[in-house]
Amino acid sequence: MKSPKVILIMLNWNGHEETLNCLKSLEQNTYPNTDLILIDNGSTIENFQKLQKRLPKGIIPHRIEKNQGFAGGMNFGLHIAEKEKPDYVILLNNDTEVPPNMIATMTEIMEEHPKLSVLGPEMYSLPKKENETPLSTGSINLWTGTTPFEKKHAVSPFESCDFVHGCCFMVRWTTFKDIGFLDEDYYAYYEETDFCVKVKKSGKKLGVTPLTQIYHEESVSTKRVSGLLEYLMLRNRILFLEKNASFFQKIFGISYSVFIYGSKRALRAILYRQFNILPILLKGCIDGFFKKPVWSGFFKE
Repeated sequence: MKSPKVILIMLNWNGHEETLNCLKSLEQNTYPNTDLILIDNGSTIENFQKLQKRLPKGIIPHRIEKNQGFAGGMNFGLHIAEKEKPDYVILLNNDTEVPPNMIATMTEIMEEHPKLSVLGPEMYSLPKKENETPLSTGSINLWTGTTPFEKKHAVSPFESCDFVHGCCFMVRWTTFKDIGFLDEDYYAYYEETDFCVKVKKSGKKLGVTPLTQIYHEESVSTKRVSGLLEYLMLRNRILFLEKNASFFQKIFGISYSVFIYGSKRALRAILYRQFNILPILLKGCIDGFFKKPVWSGFFKE
Protein backbone atom coordinates (compact mmCIF):
# COMPACT_ATOMS: atom_id res chain seq x y z
CA MET A 1 0.00 0.00 0.00
CA LYS A 2 1.36 3.42 -1.00
CA SER A 3 2.22 5.87 1.78
CA PRO A 4 0.15 9.08 1.98
CA LYS A 5 1.71 11.95 0.06
CA VAL A 6 3.11 14.76 2.22
CA ILE A 7 4.23 18.10 0.80
CA LEU A 8 6.30 20.56 2.83
CA ILE A 9 6.09 24.26 1.98
CA MET A 10 8.89 26.54 3.14
CA LEU A 11 9.52 30.25 2.58
CA ASN A 12 12.83 32.07 2.27
CA TRP A 13 13.01 35.83 2.77
CA ASN A 14 16.60 37.07 2.91
CA GLY A 15 17.44 34.13 5.15
CA HIS A 16 19.47 31.76 2.99
CA GLU A 17 21.58 30.51 5.93
CA GLU A 18 18.50 29.51 7.97
CA THR A 19 16.91 27.93 4.91
CA LEU A 20 20.01 25.88 4.11
CA ASN A 21 20.30 24.73 7.74
CA CYS A 22 16.67 23.60 7.71
CA LEU A 23 17.15 21.78 4.40
CA LYS A 24 20.20 20.04 5.84
CA SER A 25 18.08 18.67 8.70
CA LEU A 26 15.46 17.49 6.19
CA GLU A 27 18.09 15.37 4.45
CA GLN A 28 17.72 12.92 7.38
CA ASN A 29 13.94 12.61 6.89
CA THR A 30 12.82 8.98 7.17
CA TYR A 31 9.39 9.33 5.53
CA PRO A 32 9.54 8.23 1.87
CA ASN A 33 6.60 9.95 0.12
CA THR A 34 7.67 13.55 0.77
CA ASP A 35 8.03 16.51 -1.59
CA LEU A 36 9.28 20.02 -0.85
CA ILE A 37 8.06 23.30 -2.31
CA LEU A 38 10.57 26.05 -1.59
CA ILE A 39 9.37 29.63 -2.18
CA ASP A 40 11.71 32.60 -2.32
CA ASN A 41 9.40 35.30 -1.00
CA GLY A 42 10.83 38.51 -2.45
CA SER A 43 14.42 38.24 -1.23
CA THR A 44 17.07 40.55 -2.59
CA ILE A 45 18.77 39.29 -5.74
CA GLU A 46 22.00 38.83 -3.75
CA ASN A 47 20.35 36.66 -1.12
CA PHE A 48 18.46 34.63 -3.70
CA GLN A 49 21.63 33.96 -5.68
CA LYS A 50 23.46 32.86 -2.53
CA LEU A 51 20.60 30.44 -1.84
CA GLN A 52 20.58 29.08 -5.39
CA LYS A 53 24.32 28.38 -5.41
CA ARG A 54 24.16 26.23 -2.27
CA LEU A 55 20.85 24.41 -2.65
CA PRO A 56 20.95 20.59 -2.52
CA LYS A 57 20.65 18.90 -5.90
CA GLY A 58 17.10 18.62 -7.19
CA ILE A 59 15.62 21.55 -5.23
CA ILE A 60 14.45 24.34 -7.53
CA PRO A 61 12.98 27.35 -5.71
CA HIS A 62 9.90 29.20 -6.93
CA ARG A 63 10.58 32.93 -6.83
CA ILE A 64 8.09 35.68 -5.99
CA GLU A 65 9.47 39.08 -6.98
CA LYS A 66 7.69 41.03 -4.19
CA ASN A 67 7.34 39.76 -0.62
CA GLN A 68 3.78 38.53 -0.06
CA GLY A 69 4.14 37.92 3.68
CA PHE A 70 3.92 34.54 5.37
CA ALA A 71 0.26 34.04 4.47
CA GLY A 72 0.63 35.11 0.83
CA GLY A 73 3.83 33.14 0.34
CA MET A 74 2.35 29.99 1.85
CA ASN A 75 -0.81 30.38 -0.23
CA PHE A 76 1.36 30.66 -3.34
CA GLY A 77 2.92 27.33 -2.33
CA LEU A 78 -0.48 25.79 -1.57
CA HIS A 79 -1.68 26.57 -5.09
CA ILE A 80 1.37 24.73 -6.44
CA ALA A 81 0.78 21.83 -4.03
CA GLU A 82 -2.85 21.56 -5.11
CA LYS A 83 -1.76 20.28 -8.52
CA GLU A 84 0.15 17.44 -6.83
CA LYS A 85 -2.95 16.22 -4.95
CA PRO A 86 -1.30 15.69 -1.54
CA ASP A 87 -2.90 13.95 1.42
CA TYR A 88 -1.18 16.28 3.89
CA VAL A 89 0.72 19.57 3.77
CA ILE A 90 3.23 20.80 6.34
CA LEU A 91 3.72 24.57 6.57
CA LEU A 92 7.27 24.92 7.82
CA ASN A 93 9.32 27.95 8.89
CA ASN A 94 12.83 28.10 7.48
CA ASP A 95 14.28 29.00 10.90
CA THR A 96 13.63 25.48 12.17
CA GLU A 97 15.46 22.20 12.53
CA VAL A 98 13.49 19.04 11.76
CA PRO A 99 14.18 15.66 13.46
CA PRO A 100 14.38 12.63 11.13
CA ASN A 101 11.15 11.01 12.40
CA MET A 102 8.90 14.08 12.51
CA ILE A 103 7.08 13.71 9.20
CA ALA A 104 6.62 9.95 9.61
CA THR A 105 5.33 10.30 13.18
CA MET A 106 2.83 13.05 12.41
CA THR A 107 1.58 11.26 9.28
CA GLU A 108 0.99 8.07 11.26
CA ILE A 109 -1.01 9.94 13.91
CA MET A 110 -3.11 11.74 11.30
CA GLU A 111 -3.83 8.44 9.55
CA GLU A 112 -4.91 6.81 12.81
CA HIS A 113 -7.19 9.74 13.75
CA PRO A 114 -9.25 10.77 10.69
CA LYS A 115 -11.12 13.51 12.63
CA LEU A 116 -7.83 15.27 13.38
CA SER A 117 -7.31 18.10 10.84
CA VAL A 118 -4.27 20.02 12.13
CA LEU A 119 -1.33 18.57 14.05
CA GLY A 120 1.89 20.12 15.36
CA PRO A 121 4.95 18.80 17.19
CA GLU A 122 6.19 20.04 20.53
CA MET A 123 8.46 23.04 20.05
CA TYR A 124 11.93 23.55 21.47
CA SER A 125 14.32 26.50 21.11
CA LEU A 126 17.14 27.06 18.67
CA PRO A 127 19.94 27.18 19.67
CA LYS A 128 19.10 24.05 21.65
CA LYS A 129 18.98 24.26 25.44
CA GLU A 130 19.59 21.50 27.97
CA ASN A 131 16.63 20.23 30.02
CA GLU A 132 14.18 22.53 28.25
CA THR A 133 10.44 22.07 28.71
CA PRO A 134 8.74 22.39 25.32
CA LEU A 135 5.92 24.66 24.21
CA SER A 136 2.95 22.50 23.31
CA THR A 137 -0.78 23.27 23.21
CA GLY A 138 -1.98 26.77 22.37
CA SER A 139 -5.09 28.50 23.70
CA ILE A 140 -6.95 31.57 22.42
CA ASN A 141 -8.47 34.30 24.60
CA LEU A 142 -10.89 36.40 22.54
CA TRP A 143 -11.31 38.83 25.46
CA THR A 144 -7.66 39.94 25.24
CA GLY A 145 -6.37 38.66 21.91
CA THR A 146 -3.68 36.68 23.72
CA THR A 147 -2.59 33.29 22.42
CA PRO A 148 -0.45 31.62 25.11
CA PHE A 149 1.21 28.22 24.84
CA GLU A 150 1.49 25.76 27.69
CA LYS A 151 5.05 24.92 28.66
CA LYS A 152 4.66 21.19 29.21
CA HIS A 153 4.61 17.84 27.46
CA ALA A 154 1.36 17.14 25.63
CA VAL A 155 -0.70 14.02 26.25
CA SER A 156 0.21 11.07 23.98
CA PRO A 157 -0.47 10.41 21.13
CA PHE A 158 -1.81 13.98 20.82
CA GLU A 159 -3.56 16.56 22.98
CA SER A 160 -6.43 18.62 21.58
CA CYS A 161 -6.04 22.41 21.66
CA ASP A 162 -7.33 25.71 20.26
CA PHE A 163 -4.42 26.29 17.91
CA VAL A 164 -1.04 24.99 16.81
CA HIS A 165 2.15 27.04 16.49
CA GLY A 166 2.64 28.31 12.94
CA CYS A 167 6.33 27.39 12.72
CA CYS A 168 5.33 23.83 11.82
CA PHE A 169 1.88 22.42 11.38
CA MET A 170 0.53 19.56 9.33
CA VAL A 171 -2.87 20.06 7.72
CA ARG A 172 -5.07 17.41 6.15
CA TRP A 173 -5.56 18.56 2.55
CA THR A 174 -9.33 18.15 2.70
CA THR A 175 -9.33 20.81 5.44
CA PHE A 176 -7.98 23.40 3.02
CA LYS A 177 -10.65 22.36 0.54
CA ASP A 178 -13.35 22.84 3.20
CA ILE A 179 -12.32 26.17 4.76
CA GLY A 180 -9.83 27.72 2.34
CA PHE A 181 -6.21 28.81 2.61
CA LEU A 182 -4.60 31.37 4.98
CA ASP A 183 -6.08 34.86 5.32
CA GLU A 184 -3.64 37.19 3.57
CA ASP A 185 -4.97 40.26 5.39
CA TYR A 186 -2.62 39.34 8.25
CA TYR A 187 0.55 39.25 6.15
CA ALA A 188 2.46 37.55 9.00
CA TYR A 189 1.50 36.59 12.58
CA TYR A 190 -1.99 35.58 13.68
CA GLU A 191 -2.78 34.08 10.25
CA GLU A 192 -2.29 30.57 11.67
CA THR A 193 -4.36 31.50 14.74
CA ASP A 194 -7.16 32.72 12.49
CA PHE A 195 -6.92 29.52 10.44
CA CYS A 196 -7.14 27.38 13.57
CA VAL A 197 -10.24 29.29 14.73
CA LYS A 198 -11.90 28.46 11.41
CA VAL A 199 -10.88 24.81 11.72
CA LYS A 200 -12.35 24.54 15.21
CA LYS A 201 -15.56 26.37 14.23
CA SER A 202 -16.03 23.84 11.44
CA GLY A 203 -16.09 21.05 14.02
CA LYS A 204 -12.65 19.63 13.19
CA LYS A 205 -9.93 18.74 15.70
CA LEU A 206 -6.50 20.27 16.27
CA GLY A 207 -3.72 18.80 18.37
CA VAL A 208 -0.08 18.71 19.44
CA THR A 209 1.88 15.48 19.77
CA PRO A 210 4.71 14.80 22.24
CA LEU A 211 5.99 11.95 20.05
CA THR A 212 8.09 14.28 17.90
CA GLN A 213 9.59 17.77 18.08
CA ILE A 214 10.55 20.85 16.11
CA TYR A 215 13.40 23.20 17.00
CA HIS A 216 12.66 26.85 16.25
CA GLU A 217 14.51 30.18 16.38
CA GLU A 218 11.75 32.74 16.96
CA SER A 219 11.00 35.65 14.56
CA VAL A 220 14.27 35.59 12.63
CA SER A 221 12.87 37.16 9.44
CA THR A 222 10.86 40.01 10.95
CA LYS A 223 13.66 41.01 13.34
CA ARG A 224 15.73 41.98 10.30
CA VAL A 225 13.41 44.95 9.70
CA SER A 226 13.31 47.44 12.58
CA GLY A 227 9.82 47.82 14.03
CA LEU A 228 8.16 45.24 11.77
CA LEU A 229 7.61 42.67 14.53
CA GLU A 230 6.12 45.26 16.91
CA TYR A 231 3.88 46.67 14.18
CA LEU A 232 2.55 43.29 13.00
CA MET A 233 1.95 41.89 16.47
CA LEU A 234 -0.17 44.90 17.50
CA ARG A 235 -1.92 45.43 14.15
CA ASN A 236 -2.77 41.76 13.70
CA ARG A 237 -3.89 41.25 17.27
CA ILE A 238 -6.50 43.96 16.78
CA LEU A 239 -7.38 42.67 13.30
CA PHE A 240 -7.79 39.13 14.67
CA LEU A 241 -10.28 40.38 17.26
CA GLU A 242 -12.13 42.39 14.61
CA LYS A 243 -12.57 39.25 12.54
CA ASN A 244 -13.28 36.66 15.25
CA ALA A 245 -14.51 38.18 18.52
CA SER A 246 -18.06 39.00 19.60
CA PHE A 247 -19.16 42.63 19.98
CA PHE A 248 -18.32 42.89 23.70
CA GLN A 249 -15.13 40.86 23.28
CA LYS A 250 -14.00 43.32 20.60
CA ILE A 251 -14.61 46.33 22.86
CA PHE A 252 -12.69 44.82 25.76
CA GLY A 253 -10.03 43.05 23.68
CA ILE A 254 -9.12 45.99 21.47
CA SER A 255 -9.00 48.31 24.49
CA TYR A 256 -6.75 45.82 26.27
CA SER A 257 -4.52 45.48 23.18
CA VAL A 258 -4.10 49.25 22.77
CA PHE A 259 -3.91 50.47 26.37
CA ILE A 260 -2.26 47.52 28.13
CA TYR A 261 -0.26 45.56 25.54
CA GLY A 262 0.50 48.62 23.39
CA SER A 263 1.49 50.73 26.40
CA LYS A 264 3.84 48.02 27.66
CA ARG A 265 5.53 47.83 24.26
CA ALA A 266 5.81 51.63 24.15
CA LEU A 267 7.35 51.77 27.64
CA ARG A 268 9.84 49.09 26.69
CA ALA A 269 10.80 51.08 23.58
CA ILE A 270 11.35 54.21 25.70
CA LEU A 271 13.46 52.33 28.26
CA TYR A 272 15.67 50.93 25.48
CA ARG A 273 15.72 54.32 23.72
CA GLN A 274 14.06 52.85 20.63
CA PHE A 275 12.03 55.97 19.97
CA ASN A 276 11.43 55.07 16.33
CA ILE A 277 9.15 52.24 17.57
CA LEU A 278 6.60 54.64 19.09
CA PRO A 279 5.02 55.95 15.85
CA ILE A 280 5.15 52.39 14.47
CA LEU A 281 3.05 51.14 17.39
CA LEU A 282 0.55 53.93 16.80
CA LYS A 283 0.45 53.02 13.11
CA GLY A 284 -0.18 49.38 14.08
CA CYS A 285 -3.17 50.38 16.24
CA ILE A 286 -4.70 52.48 13.48
CA ASP A 287 -4.12 49.93 10.71
CA GLY A 288 -5.53 47.09 12.80
CA PHE A 289 -8.62 48.99 13.89
CA PHE A 290 -9.44 50.26 10.40
CA LYS A 291 -8.37 46.98 8.73
CA LYS A 292 -5.80 48.72 6.57
CA PRO A 293 -3.22 46.78 4.51
CA VAL A 294 0.25 46.29 5.97
CA TRP A 295 2.21 49.53 5.79
CA SER A 296 4.41 49.50 2.67
CA GLY A 297 6.99 51.74 4.35
CA PHE A 298 8.73 48.67 5.78
CA PHE A 299 9.56 47.33 2.34
CA LYS A 300 10.84 50.35 0.42
CA GLU A 301 14.12 49.76 -1.30
